[in-house]
Parts: sequence; C-alpha cells; structure tokens
Amino acid sequence: MSIHDFTATEKYAVIPDMQIVVDPWLIVRGRSPVGVDREKVARLGVIPKYAEDETESVWIEAAGFNPLHCVNAWDEDGGDTVCVVAMNAAAAWKYKCIMQNQSN
Repeated sequence: MSIHDFTATEKYAVIPDMQIVVDPWLIVRGRSPVGVDREKVARLGVIPKYAEDETESVWIEAAGFNPLHCVNAWDEDGGDTVCVVAMNAAAAWKYKCIMQNQSN
C-alpha cells in the first residue's frame, strides 16, 4: 500500500487504499511505476486520531472508489458518520490506459 493522499476530520484520519498502485521497480524495466491491481478492492481506513493501537482502526471496502485527492471531510451524527469529498478515478483501469498512452 502506498499513500498518495489522506484526509482528516475532528476525530478521525481517513486513509484511502486504492486499486491504483505504485511499483518503483518497474522503472528499472522501462515501464511506468503506476499501475492498477484489478483484483484489489478499494477501501478506506478510518483511524481515530488518538488511537493507541491498530485495533481501533476500521477498514471499509469501497468498491470502485479510487480517490486521487481528498478535498474535505467532516464528522456527522456525533462522530458516528464520517463524510469524505474526493476526486474519484472510478474506473482505475481506464486511468492506467490513459497514462500509458500519454507516456508513448
């Protein structure tokens, strides 16, 4: 997992784990280090800001949600709901094709 962006609310840090992946070793082979893992299900890690260990983290599967940049986030319902506004590369495999075409 590589972290490109994250966001935070008053109570939580929100970490996207996307289908878009980075493998720097591909540069050695003359390929783009950015790729797409089609088998992976995108998810969001919701971590209390003052968590004492990883057991307080929650990972929520979010199929098709590949946020390139988070814009804003906030808590609702007394902190029981976290709202995230982000730019989504919904079809990550199409994003990869565009990047490959631009590198030619």
